[in-house]
Amino acid sequence: MINKNTLEIIEWDEFDEYKILEILKDKQKTSLEDKQKASKVFEELKKFASYEENNQFLKLTKGGRCLKSCNFVGLIQTKSGFSLEILPKTSDRNEDKMKAKQLLEKMLKTLKNFPFKTINFSSIKTTQNSLLEIFVKMFLDELSVVIKKGIKSDYISIEENRFYLKGKVLFSNQIRQNLINQQRFYTNADEYISDIPQNRLIVSVLKLFSKIPLSNKIQSLLNQYFFIFDGIGASRNADKDFNLCVKSHSLKHYEIILSWCKVFLKKEIFTPYAGDSVGLALLFDMNKLFESFVAYCFKKYSQGWEISLQDKGKYLCKNNYKDIFALKPDIVAKQKADKIMILDTKWKKITSQKDINQADIYQIWSYVSKYKKICDNVMAVLIYPAFLENCSVESPFVFKADEKSKLHIVYIDLNKLIDDKKASNEIKRIMDKFQI
Repeated sequence: MINKNTLEIIEWDEFDEYKILEILKDKQKTSLEDKQKASKVFEELKKFASYEENNQFLKLTKGGRCLKSCNFVGLIQTKSGFSLEILPKTSDRNEDKMKAKQLLEKMLKTLKNFPFKTINFSSIKTTQNSLLEIFVKMFLDELSVVIKKGIKSDYISIEENRFYLKGKVLFSNQIRQNLINQQRFYTNADEYISDIPQNRLIVSVLKLFSKIPLSNKIQSLLNQYFFIFDGIGASRNADKDFNLCVKSHSLKHYEIILSWCKVFLKKEIFTPYAGDSVGLALLFDMNKLFESFVAYCFKKYSQGWEISLQDKGKYLCKNNYKDIFALKPDIVAKQKADKIMILDTKWKKITSQKDINQADIYQIWSYVSKYKKICDNVMAVLIYPAFLENCSVESPFVFKADEKSKLHIVYIDLNKLIDDKKASNEIKRIMDKFQI
């Protein structure tokens, strides 16, 4: 269950010290200790936001009295153990945080080359748990799969000053260390042990989790896994150990868990942040999540269209006969042989025509102009999230460079994309506008 050390907010929300106090305080009264805790947490988050590199996540407002989340979702945990959860925005009014968390779950599963695709979210009860515990539980569930299939060992070359002769004697070290104490042997020998790079990285993640306040149930699981991996040390150099993880058939069941290790130890899917004022920050760029999720929905639910994502093979320029500046539109939809639609997603709230970024128009025109060489009938579509306050910008626009080509503005309702049937209808609603 979400504990009282977690504040849930929606993307672009503002909060202050008193909002944190509301979470921390006892229902009956507010103690001095609660006020001091709230003040400490808020100062930790302010320090995090004070780094210029972190302004993309949180920024100070109202003269430093408030903090405002930006275009990133996920969680920030302070060193004092308080968690700030930032959920995707789905509406302008009556935000449903349960739906927002379900939406985030769906979005995560569409990210390419990351371990979320294999997760059974229904078993984790995402709406009942904090984001931090959801991520930890995902890792532990995958670790249980590895354990069931067997923890691997390997022959490792170990130099050691032994009490018995084993392996090859290293004479220079033998003379240096055992000239007087001749009862020992400094040797290099291969030993079949579980202290291999893959297992060291797993232990490193377990130790990272052990420093985080977690529920008793999760803590109990951690203790079980520490017992199973007893005798295996944490990685001293994660980058080196990752490089030593050579793919092999016998270690195939380690591939997903190692992806998770990269998530937590190298922060591969989370945007890097500056400073050390917080204990943990796992943050996703909503621009990338929106692009990935919408593209997935169009690929899955579009009927009568041939859909390709991040279409390759087109370039903007040449240099010495070499193609440069690759063009990769988010979605390319083809119908029959004489109609192409280029769709580009933009995570932005549009309340007037002025909110449409001119650079986005130039970008999609570069796509249109290139695809016009293979098909006369090319349409451009910019897709934005639908909010109650969205301005119904009159479209299509006509490109003056080619008045046969038009740009359409479309809003997609993210709340409808949570449910499969509603998602199918929402994609159909959009695509039906452009049917021949």
